[in-house]
Amino acid sequence: MRLFSFLCDRVHWRKVYLFILTALGYQLATKAQIEGGPLVGVNRSVTAISADCARRSAAPGWMVGFFVRAGGRAFAEMAPQYITVSEMTAGADRLRPLQEGEEPSLKGRLSVRYLHFPVTAALKVYQQEDLNVRIGMGGAFSWMTGLRNNPFDLHRQDFYTTDVAVLGKMGVDFNRFVVDLQYSYGMHSRLRNMEARMQVFSFTVGYKIWGQYVLKRSSFLFPG
Repeated sequence: MRLFSFLCDRVHWRKVYLFILTALGYQLATKAQIEGGPLVGVNRSVTAISADCARRSAAPGWMVGFFVRAGGRAFAEMAPQYITVSEMTAGADRLRPLQEGEEPSLKGRLSVRYLHFPVTAALKVYQQEDLNVRIGMGGAFSWMTGLRNNPFDLHRQDFYTTDVAVLGKMGVDFNRFVVDLQYSYGMHSRLRNMEARMQVFSFTVGYKIWGQYVLKRSSFLFPG
């Protein structure tokens, strides 16, 4: 966790995010194997809060989306998702800092929904015809779409609408099935009144509904 926090503070991850998007576009525009399909998953998240304002524990959330890959043994991937992150929280109204000796007066599940756009650069470290093992890293851009299960009288204006995260992942492809484990750490605070960075562990399963297609530079993208 400390390593991810250090990297978030030291590395220009927006540039890394744009670089991976550029690599994905380049792969699409030149000779590349294209794969993609739907995915679903579950996650557990917790927010690293700097102030003494709440007692938190991870709670399950869910995600649904699709993925697109371009490349070969080394490839770029984008996986747009609709995601809900939740955590069990006990604190004061609007998650204000607790006074000395004050006990939390409210508790319950706080859930936030996002449109989530992770991009990764990945490498197949083990590759066979029906089995691949992959590792990758990259970044994710998130856009907040709403709140649910909100016992703390928080409003959308109490949150920053967007966030950028650094992520690491590993996964396995078996025939058409795609399984991934991922950890992401937010670069910016979720809340406006305190430092509160989001950490998310996720498990997703996807299915390749198309794949093994190859675009060449002389194809419809670059005729002639």
